[in-house]
Amino acid sequence: MIKLHITDDQELYLEGLTLLLNKQDGMSVTGTSLSGLSLLET
Repeated sequence: MIKLHITDDQELYLEGLTLLLNKQDGMSVTGTSLSGLSLLET
């Protein structure tokens, strides 16, 4: 299983990409961030 944390400042793109990747076999989005700083704080 590939686990991903996605970071992008465009919330709509982030939500769409998360939905798309979660539908793929062997992939799981474990979290999302709207900025690099918020990624580092998680």
